[in-house]
Order: sequence, then C-alpha cells, then structure tokens
Amino acid sequence: MDAAELRARAAERRGRPADPVLALWTAIAVLASALPLTRVVVPIWLPQTVFTVAVVCAAGYAVRRTRHRAWAFLAEAAVWIACAMILLPASVPRYLVVPSPQTPRAVEALLGAVWDEVLHGVAPLRPSSGLAWVITVAVGLLAIAMSHVALTARLPLLAAVGFVTVSLIPSLVVPQRVEAVFFVPLAVSILLMLRADTRARDPRTGVGHTASASVVAAIVGTVAVVAAMAIPPLLPQPVARPGSGFGPTTTIDADLDLGASLRQPAQTEVLQVRTAAGAAPYLRVATLSSFDGEVWTPDTGALTAVGGGLPPVEEIAVERERGTASVDITRLTGGYLPVPYAAVELEGVDDAWSMLTANRTLVTNSASSLGAEYTVTWERPDPTREQAQAAAIGEAPEQALALPELPAVIGELAAEVTADAQTPYDALRALQGWFRGGAFRYSLEAPVAEGFDGSGVDAIADFLEVRAGYCVHFASSFAVMARTLGIPTRVVVGYLPGTATGPPADDGSVTYSVTSAQLHAWPEAHLEGIGWVPFEPTASLGVPTNFLPQTSDGGQTPVEEDERPSDAPTPTASARPSADPGAGGADGAEVAAWDPRGALGAIGIAILALLVVALPFVVRSARRSRRLNASGAARSRAVWLELVDTAIDAGVDVRASESPRALGRRLVTQCGAPEADVALLVGAVERASYARASDELPAETAAAALRRIRRALLPGAAERARASALPRSLVVRPRVEDAL
Repeated sequence: MDAAELRARAAERRGRPADPVLALWTAIAVLASALPLTRVVVPIWLPQTVFTVAVVCAAGYAVRRTRHRAWAFLAEAAVWIACAMILLPASVPRYLVVPSPQTPRAVEALLGAVWDEVLHGVAPLRPSSGLAWVITVAVGLLAIAMSHVALTARLPLLAAVGFVTVSLIPSLVVPQRVEAVFFVPLAVSILLMLRADTRARDPRTGVGHTASASVVAAIVGTVAVVAAMAIPPLLPQPVARPGSGFGPTTTIDADLDLGASLRQPAQTEVLQVRTAAGAAPYLRVATLSSFDGEVWTPDTGALTAVGGGLPPVEEIAVERERGTASVDITRLTGGYLPVPYAAVELEGVDDAWSMLTANRTLVTNSASSLGAEYTVTWERPDPTREQAQAAAIGEAPEQALALPELPAVIGELAAEVTADAQTPYDALRALQGWFRGGAFRYSLEAPVAEGFDGSGVDAIADFLEVRAGYCVHFASSFAVMARTLGIPTRVVVGYLPGTATGPPADDGSVTYSVTSAQLHAWPEAHLEGIGWVPFEPTASLGVPTNFLPQTSDGGQTPVEEDERPSDAPTPTASARPSADPGAGGADGAEVAAWDPRGALGAIGIAILALLVVALPFVVRSARRSRRLNASGAARSRAVWLELVDTAIDAGVDVRASESPRALGRRLVTQCGAPEADVALLVGAVERASYARASDELPAETAAAALRRIRRALLPGAAERARASALPRSLVVRPRVEDAL
C-alpha cells in the first residue's frame, strides 16, 4: 500500500461522520447541568436556553458530519451569536442578528443592571429579561465548550467533570438540601454520553461496548450524584448579611408546607429581635382560616396602609399586656413582615406595606422583607383563669368554623378527650394537654416515612394514629378537632422567639437570634371578650397556654420564673426543635441528642474522596483490560494503542503523525524499551493494518510484552505508582489511530 493510499485511508477516518447519539447526550448533559440553577433563579429562562443549546449543538453536529470538522467550533459560535442577538431584550438596539453602533453600550448597561440584580437579589430570584438573557448565553457557551471537549477532542470524561462542576455552583451559592431530581438526569446523561462515546469508536481498534465501559460510566455517574448531594450541605455557611446577593435566604410561602424548610441540614439566621419585655414574643407571618380538607389557605380581606397608623385592635373585656421590640431582618425575603400579635404601633416601615385588618399581619406586593429594620409595639390579652373559663365561644368569621367531610376518628377523639370539660377554655386546655401528655412525639422524619407530610384531613387522621409529627400536624389537628366542638380556630405560621445572643444590655434589653429552624405553626381559638388566644399543642416545644387564677387583690397568682406560663407559647432554649418529647419543654431544659448526620456526612466525604482519587486508576485499568480482551486482528491495534498510552503515562512525547515503526524505534533508542518486545508489537500492528490477512497476536504474549516495556519505561516503583494514580493518557489523547 503506497503513501497516497495511506493518506486516503487516514483522511477517510478523519472524515467519518460524528455520532448522533453522543452529540444528543452531550446536549442533554449541558441542560441537565444547568437545571440546579432553577433553585436560585425562577426558570423563566429555561425555554429559550433549551432552544439555544439545541440549535448550537445541532449546528456543530451538522458540520462534524462533513469532511470539514475543524469548522464545527466556528459554526457553533456563529449560531450562538445569532441566538444571543435574537434573544436580547427589546431595549437593546440591533438589526435582528446584526449589532448596531449603539448595541455595545446598551449591552454594557444591561450587564451592569444584571450585576446589581444578582448582587442585591435574593434566592429564589425572579429574573429580569436581562438576567434571563445572560443565563441563556452562558449556558450556550457551555454547550460550545463541552461539545468541543466531548465530540472534537473526544474527552467525554473531562466533559463530565465540567458538567458536575457547573451543576454544583447553585448549591455553593445557596447551601441547602440538594434534591436528587436535579442530579439524576445529569448522572444518567453522563453515563449514556460515555457509553455512546465507547460505541462510537473505531471497531477495528477493539474499542467496542463492553461491560467494563459500562462500569466506568456508572462510576462516573455515581460520583456525580454523590458529589452533588454530599458536598454542598456540609460546606461552611456564608455570613448572613442583608443585601449580599444570592445568600442562604429563607422565604415563607404562607402555607403549611413547612416540612422541607424544617428539614434543611443547615440553619440560617433569618432575623434578630431586641426587647426589654422580659421574653421575646412569637412573630406571626400569616394566619390561615380557610380549610378545604386538603390545604389551609392564608387569610385575605381589607388592607390598611401602615403609613397612616395601624387600625384599632379588637375590643375585649380583659386586661392587656404591652411590649415593644426592635426587629432586624437579616435573611428573610418575601411579601410578609413578621410582627407580634397584636401589633398596635409600628415604626420604620413605609407605605409599601399594608396590614390585614382581620388578623393584623403585614403584607406587600411591591417590596421585600429582606433588610427591613423596624420597631413594633404589641398588646395581647392577659385574662385570669376565671375570666377565660367564663368566656363563651366568640364570634368569628365563618371560615374559622367551616369543616369539610372528616374521617370519623377526628370528631370521636375530640369528643372523647374533652368529655369532662365544662367550658370552651377547659376543652381547649384538654386538647392541648392531650397532645402534650406523652402519647405524641415530635418528629421531622416520621411524617415522611409514613407518607403523610401534609395538613389535610387524611394526614390528620394518619397523624392521630401514628402519633408522631411536627408542628404542622399538631396545629392543624388541634384546629380541626376544636372546630368539631364548635370553637372557631385558625392556624398561624411564624417564628419561635429565638435564642438570646448574650446577657441583658444596660437598658435591660436582650437580643434574640431567630433561625430558619425555628419556623413554626400553632393554633389560635376565639373566646368571647378575650379575642384570639394562642395554644401550643406541639409536644416538647414551648410552654402550654395556662392562664393563672385571680388573687384576692385582683391580680394573678405569682409563680416561680421557670414555671411562668404564658398566653403565647415560649420556646425552649434549643434552636432546632427536638425529636425527643422530653427535650426542652416547659422547664426549658436542653437535652443534646446525638445527630448521626454529621458522622454519616464525614463518612460520605471520605468515600467520595476515595472514589475521586481512585477514578483515574479505575478508568485506565478498565481501558487496558478492554484492549487486551479485544478479539481477532483488532487485538493487535488495541494492544498498540495500549503501548502508546503507556508511553504517554511515562512522559514520552507521542505525535499523532508518527508511524508505529518510527515510534517503536524511538522507544528503543531513547527510552530503553526492550527491542524484541517493541518489534513484536510493531510487527503485529503493521500486519493488522496493511496485510490482507494477519496472524492473531496471543493475548498472553501481548500482555507479557506490555509489562516488560512498561517496566523499562517506568523503572522505579514510585514512577509506576504515579503513572497508575495519575495517568497522563486520560488527558493527552493524540489521534495515533489515524496513522494505522
């Protein structure tokens, strides 16, 4: 075979059409790596991003099917620029896909606005058209880069590392529990991309699809999922400062879907409260009165702008207790502003906020609570026990009594528990004592394990049977059971008072830190002449409501400080609710329980580190085994490729244009490789490439020759260990097969 024919065969191999399956899975992996960004930025950018990635990858694939594969990068870049111009916000001047003289300055201003949006925004951020455009063009650039790595350079493992790295970025920006739904598609797409790459290689080299290739792909996919799910929750939390951009913020959706928020592995301080009232108040965010059997709906109604003063409070026939607190929102974002009940004076809040007159919560449609600093004064009912027991059922909105069709067990248990109660207040106290009496336990995991992580009637019935749940289950069950007795109730979503950050200041005030783990729900009942009274049925949390009897001088019986009850529940000293019913509670004692998640996290990191360290060795070993197990004449070519990779691992400069005979001569004369073994492999690959028929190279003979050559190229044990642990051939991949 003359030189011209050899060049023709090499050109034919270089012009071989690109594999469509590999191109498809590479594009899907690009999109899968961008999916976790939807947790940080509302995904209104996703449709245009899918379009951009699809047309960019399609353009590159179309060019790679021709003999001008080198132009694929330029084709992808041209299509990316066209998409970027078309998708630019309307405010940026241009001529369809052609920029105008004003376009650069407008884009510069757009990028500045996007930077401010990212710097001062809070997750999850609803992006402007400019930010959506920036995300789209960035993912488009990722598609170009990864297509070049996976398709042109044929380094899919390196592309997989890039995909995993990109997918981790949102979790590093906003640390929280990672959802597997985002990373399973990424792992699957990486695995199938590697499998497609293995199938697409020249079958004459013996590199077909084998079990070892699938194992390697599975290892990479597993590492991707383990890394993405194990690393971010264990990273140090950023310092919580308002206005610092995509930090670990918390948003309240004003419903009872609190389970995911309470189960976050990392706590974030959401606000601080400073007060001299003796104890920090509960802070309410929203009240929910309407219940349709499935969900509780936040109250709506008349609004009063706070700029002109707060509306008057409900008239009652008992004394009120008054207090004042300063609130500093550090990491809470959304349209609700936490305030004690019932707020009567408010300073530091502008007219963007309004008060729902019926429940005295603060809402807005045009602002965010993040960074707010305000002072609030509240007045809450302070009746004696006799006044509470004398109170009849109060008048309340119709929705505070409405009930859907209920499982019979709910009404039966309510009647059984309150059978001895003489007054509505006694019935409410009986329900509260029943929930807190030891039969129920606080648990954030039991609801999920048993499948009733909700607040509907079916979840309530399951909770009353299992008798394990968290505040949502206690509050919704108490409210519904009280309604079966004809007592108006509602559920409040807000925060426990928090944990003192230090001793009292000179003015007697104490600063309390409230974390995301102290998100809470509790029920309220309406009593005539008293108003809405909070109760605390949640086992192991706070102090139950228990008004004190009247003394002879008209006051209330004094009690020891540790036993002082309150008409609003008081939290334990623990920042996170304990799953142990005996932990925390009325006596305020702290019980520290061993949390196995820390140990499991450390074990997970250790396993992940071992996998990452061992991955290059596993991949290289699998490739070597695959080549030695090739059959027929393909074994000679596969063994020669293994010799080339061995030389690369040893630091030899291998050129794609160099023939096997020239490379073999250089390995013998310059590197000291055994001449007989090199000649054996050179002769075998030349016969396989050029002869009409060639003898099969025995696998044992080839393996023994490769071992001797490797020991000659890497004479020291340390050199061989280095080459095994960090094989250069996984990155340096000259296309020597084109010369065969």
